[in-house]
Amino acid sequence: MRRVGLLALVLASIAGCTVSYPTVDQLGEPLIRPENARVLRPAPAGGSAVVYVEVVNRGGADDALVGVLSDVAGRAELRDRSGRLGKVPIPPASTVALASDGRHIELYDLKQPLRTGDVIIVTLLFEKSGAIGAITAVQ
Repeated sequence: MRRVGLLALVLASIAGCTVSYPTVDQLGEPLIRPENARVLRPAPAGGSAVVYVEVVNRGGADDALVGVLSDVAGRAELRDRSGRLGKVPIPPASTVALASDGRHIELYDLKQPLRTGDVIIVTLLFEKSGAIGAITAVQ
């Protein structure tokens, strides 16, 4: 009987010694993921193409999209209807759409034609998260 009581006491004390690891939200870091990246129309070599993408931040801190690169283009820019953008803020726990109604990515001087069904990589450059590739479908 004494052993059972001692065993119960040891198990109870061990149960109180759990380890907890902080989540990304608790650490206050951004957790960026591009989703649904697409080019809505085919484009000829030498021409330009518009890329739309949703940027999801599941983290607990803000970030900012500050640039864009692509091997298929001579030049790539963040733009809106009024012109070139310096950065696009990405608040914590949010989704920011670069869509047809405003902000978007423009690829200039295409090195190859973009045809329906093609898949390209567009590299998004973030202030805190660095470079993240977006798999982009030509529709």
